[in-house]
Amino acid sequence: MDIPVLSRAGRLIGDLRHAKRSYGASWGFILRRFFGPLRRRGLHRRGAIAEGLLDPRISEDALDLTLPKAHLMRLQNRVNPRSFTALTEEKVIFYAYCSARNLPVPRFFCFTAKPVGYSADGAPVASPGDWRTFAASLPDEFVVKPSHGAWGRGVRAFRREDGGFVDDSGGRWKAEELGRATITHPAYDSFLIQERLHDHPGLARLSGSTSLQTVRIQSWIRGDGEVTLPMAFLKVIASDGLVDNYDHGRTGNLVAYVDASTGDLEGAVGPGTIGGLPCIHRVHPRTAVCFDGFRIPLWKEVCSLVRRAAGVFVPLRAIGWDVAITPSGPVLLEGNNYWDPPNYVAHSRRKEVMEPMRAFLRELETFSSERGR
Repeated sequence: MDIPVLSRAGRLIGDLRHAKRSYGASWGFILRRFFGPLRRRGLHRRGAIAEGLLDPRISEDALDLTLPKAHLMRLQNRVNPRSFTALTEEKVIFYAYCSARNLPVPRFFCFTAKPVGYSADGAPVASPGDWRTFAASLPDEFVVKPSHGAWGRGVRAFRREDGGFVDDSGGRWKAEELGRATITHPAYDSFLIQERLHDHPGLARLSGSTSLQTVRIQSWIRGDGEVTLPMAFLKVIASDGLVDNYDHGRTGNLVAYVDASTGDLEGAVGPGTIGGLPCIHRVHPRTAVCFDGFRIPLWKEVCSLVRRAAGVFVPLRAIGWDVAITPSGPVLLEGNNYWDPPNYVAHSRRKEVMEPMRAFLRELETFSSERGR
């Protein structure tokens, strides 16, 4: 047997042993779960373990709600025409389109790409003098984010202080240096400068953080044109970071599934204290606020906004919306044509959360199959 095969086998055994110890499960259960339903679903080792799917508290029936990313992307490409992808994936286009359709989005201040930017009023922003003039018009707080970014990477927040600006990591910037924040990133070549949003007080008390927590709501347009909202979850800040993304637990944040009919939370999935593998948290680890029954404020307004947005983004039929719930109401932060598999929902035990998701996945598969013929 060659060395790469032995190496992969060694990593697999090590990962399964880690899951066995973390969950206090038997070898028999771990092997049956991994080589049985998880393999049949096509889920890879790293993903299945990172999503906590070897937890014995998850029933095999709940595993029907899981699917691998590659399979989901095939479905998404069939129900969401690729020629319309830029409407959601390129943020500068997304915000412009939303504004044209009177959908609330953060205020836009500037779009910049190497080597020049343009402010919201069309003025060029390129030279140090341009940046000084532009910076004088900025509010006391704002955000710089990649136009084509994902998972919260590359996002920075700035605040005005002592004649200059301070970023979220404590770095100090002169007004003429702001352009450097948008053209020196190794992974992104275009950025937006926009309004910094803050949580509604009723939501902020959950985490006690000043960072923004968003709700991801899945919209699905059925064959008859009806807009449904089969899934929702709150990205819960539980770290000192700026962004709310979960990223398989690496950020320290949590994911709390929402009863889409009421806006009530049910626990939250996140790294556990033993072994660091995902498990259900019943209270916020920092504030001790109970997740179960916590009601997201302005939920009816949130759902109404998403339904309205889904209708004007046709022919995209399945979009994952990130919605900020601010003191003045819900605001669309992002639309996602390529949203990640909702595999963490397998940790839920509430029919109000699981059954709409199960029905949606069946409809997605059926509709995709018909389009693929």
